[in-house]
Amino acid sequence: MSQDPGQQQVRRVEQLGELIIHSVDDGFDPELVSQILGLTPARSYRRGERSRGGRIRDWSAWCWQTPQLVEVDSEVLVALVLDRFEAVSERLRDVRSRWDVTVQVGLVVHCYGTMQSEGDKGVWADVPSPSLSFESGTVGRLAALDVSLDIDQYVSVPD
Repeated sequence: MSQDPGQQQVRRVEQLGELIIHSVDDGFDPELVSQILGLTPARSYRRGERSRGGRIRDWSAWCWQTPQLVEVDSEVLVALVLDRFEAVSERLRDVRSRWDVTVQVGLVVHCYGTMQSEGDKGVWADVPSPSLSFESGTVGRLAALDVSLDIDQYVSVPD
């Protein structure tokens, strides 16, 4: 089966990495977190605020993100986050000492593909998938920073 040259560009994996600090502590202050870390978050909010959808938030959050990259190797994005936050690990410890927080490295994976059909074989989604494998050194770096790893994967095909 030959593929339309334009479809080749549709098949891709885009990923971004993030570090998210969550807290149910009523005193959690995202602006102070930014000052302590010396970093600007991609987004932040406080417990009790309304989300864009109108829901009352049950927790506060501060989230820093990498740019979204066309990349199949997820370890690349995790390493970018680790590189950034290992450099401010003492400041991150300060944040942990001030509030009851959980800290996680997030990986947001968007897989884009096409719908394919071939005679009697039926219809299927032709979507690339990323490499979700991490070297022991990367796992050790996550542990040393005392962060969990959360992976969210989304698959999209055109209508």
